[in-house]
Amino acid sequence: ISKSEDRRAQCAGWHSVESRWDHRVCQKIQENSQQVVCKCSPSKTFTSFSILMAPHVLQSPILIYITYIGLGASICSLILCLSIEALVWGQVTKTEISYLRHVCIANIATTLLMADVWFIVASFLSGPTRHHSACVAATFFVHFFYLSVFFWMLAKALLILYGILIVFHTLPIS
Repeated sequence: ISKSEDRRAQCAGWHSVESRWDHRVCQKIQENSQQVVCKCSPSKTFTSFSILMAPHVLQSPILIYITYIGLGASICSLILCLSIEALVWGQVTKTEISYLRHVCIANIATTLLMADVWFIVASFLSGPTRHHSACVAATFFVHFFYLSVFFWMLAKALLILYGILIVFHTLPIS
């Protein structure tokens, strides 16, 4: 495989039983600034092989702190938002359109809260993991809840569009 100079290459085989990359089944035969050659020994448990490349190991403590602080602030803000929404629900949902608007707001906040929580769970399960099934489940829920947020935001946008069209539809044209 061709490679650039700033990339570090590792040869690996996919262990289909344990669902992980294993570096022991492959060895680098040749590596220079232009290419990497690997020799892998295939078996029934190792069916796929790859050359994994990265410019450097991605371990930055400052980014980890920023992630956890940002997610913590987001979770606290969403809990506050849902608490306020629960307190004022009876007073602000008098009409059908305001009821739908606040249902969207509450669902956006709830699904974003769940996505943030699952993001934190997934981050604890990342790295050289031994819990493959838990990591897959956490990744599924992160994607599911972020996708739910986008669809609730689409519903909210359609409600706003409906409100704008109703206002302009009732204006006289003259």
